[in-house]
Amino acid sequence: MREIKLDENKNPYLHSKLLRKSLSKAIKSISNYPEILPKSIIQTASRVFDINEDAIVFGNGSMDLFGKIINHFGNKNYGIFKPTFWGFKHFLYLYNFKNYKEVEFSNSYSKNIQLLKSLSLNTKVLYLCNPNNPTLFYFKKEDLIKIIKNNPNCHYVIDETLLTFENFPKLSLYKYVQKFTNMSVVISLSKIFGIAGLRCGIMFTNPSLAKILKSKQFPFGINIITESFIKNNLYEFNNLSKVKAKIYTNYNYLIANPPKNFYNKIINRNSSFILIYTNKSIDIQKLKNFLDKNKIFLRYSFELNNVSDNFIRVSAGKMAVS
Repeated sequence: MREIKLDENKNPYLHSKLLRKSLSKAIKSISNYPEILPKSIIQTASRVFDINEDAIVFGNGSMDLFGKIINHFGNKNYGIFKPTFWGFKHFLYLYNFKNYKEVEFSNSYSKNIQLLKSLSLNTKVLYLCNPNNPTLFYFKKEDLIKIIKNNPNCHYVIDETLLTFENFPKLSLYKYVQKFTNMSVVISLSKIFGIAGLRCGIMFTNPSLAKILKSKQFPFGINIITESFIKNNLYEFNNLSKVKAKIYTNYNYLIANPPKNFYNKIINRNSSFILIYTNKSIDIQKLKNFLDKNKIFLRYSFELNNVSDNFIRVSAGKMAVS
């Protein structure tokens, strides 16, 4: 029985044949050392994202970058919304930093804005996953800019990984790191390029902080396969509109006619997953057992921390398996 994996929150259309060919060529270079520090891929990212090289830091996935920035700021007052991506809080546990405050998302946008403003006043470092994983809540760009501008003593770490599936150049805040020194924008390339095994994340931040973080990087920290991939394929980041359109079409097909007695609402941002909130009468544990038995793998709210609602997270899939 063929497995249908709709639980990995990544682009199902990549690697493309072109990317696989590029990676196969990179294999031939594994006897060589990568760069001591990733200068050439920073140059590549600078061209692709049209931002100065001194504002870019590479890491082994976004989590490596979270670890770096938490290590830099130390045991300060941190702010986190919940539920959210677990990676940032993982490093607070790892370093035994207990000075953090968690605030639960509201169902009201205006209430969440007020919560964010309040949290900004009382924390030194604030983590935002935007759009949020797993709830897909999204703080509008213009609202975040105002709040960041008005709270210069709070450093905002904004995880925009899910935004890479949308209109990233239009919606992202990454270029504002050249204007505001109190923010860092982090993205993972693992999901949009389907390269989770290569571990590659990018941080955009002010040059002073970037310089400090780079000075603490381990030599040869980015492996040569990832290095080769970035140099040869990162330019495709701005050419994925057709692939994204396929994902959006598949979502629309999937949710076109769901059983009315099955769900309360469906949230679809055309991101790397959609959320289906089930009726209370649905036993999603039994549903999971049934689908697992039939090799159909999804993610469920009870598998995630700090989630009280009943929902199913369905990651992007090809039409053949939608």
